[in-house]
Amino acid sequence: METTTPNRKERRYSERWFSGKQIQWRIHRGRRVREGRVTERSLNGMALAVAAPDAVEPGVFVFPADDRSAQRHGFRTAVICRAVEVGPGERLLFVEILS
Repeated sequence: METTTPNRKERRYSERWFSGKQIQWRIHRGRRVREGRVTERSLNGMALAVAAPDAVEPGVFVFPADDRSAQRHGFRTAVICRAVEVGPGERLLFVEILS
């Protein structure tokens, strides 16, 4: 019987799909609304392209800007897992959805 070992570098837990939706969000205890574009989405996470001023460090909790955004994007609480610079003035944030 052949068994396969999962790739330890693979971070996906579910299938991803392209979204392209704009999202407004804020950090924990933050008042400023930030914006980004969801490049990929899965059941438990998303990749979010943001301008450098809206980028945050890994470990920061994020929330939709309002209840309408929470319903549209299907999450209430998330955490930034990784942040990657993809170009001058642009970052890609990898977000894990907690609820």
